[in-house]
Amino acid sequence: TLGPWVSNPGAAARAPAGPPIERRAPRAPVYVAAGYEISRAWSRGSLLYALALPAVLAGADVGRSHARVAEAAAAIARGDLATATDVTAFQALTQGLQAGLPLCAAVVIAISSQTLASELSHGTLRNLLLRPVLRWQVVLGKAIALVLYTLLAYAVLAGTALACAKFWFE
Repeated sequence: TLGPWVSNPGAAARAPAGPPIERRAPRAPVYVAAGYEISRAWSRGSLLYALALPAVLAGADVGRSHARVAEAAAAIARGDLATATDVTAFQALTQGLQAGLPLCAAVVIAISSQTLASELSHGTLRNLLLRPVLRWQVVLGKAIALVLYTLLAYAVLAGTALACAKFWFE
């Protein structure tokens, strides 16, 4: 016996199957896929740290430039140095961007390499691809999310370099 919760074991097997459930794609599947990717990536908050790394490096480089300029000014004041090159805020900004851009590219490449790998490791890739959305729409949505990550990382990098250059230089 199957227990008190099953009254007629053969009834479930003989029940007629209903019409299949119609699966409809969302109205804007590319944007839904991009929104899903962004919300999934931001859910843990660690993406913010990764996107801020290039900005930290740029700020440190601009600070190092300021320290070199201050050392040169002190050496001129002591009489150890006759002249020194004056660093402008524009030059400090470009040095900060030059230091941070390669790391910005590396961070974005690292994030992009993990978009499908993390889906696969968490077991959500199959669920994502079984939705009534075409695969190219999912890939395009993920690409849009990566472009937005890149723009955000660059904006944080440029803003930090600009703020540090403005703070330490004219």
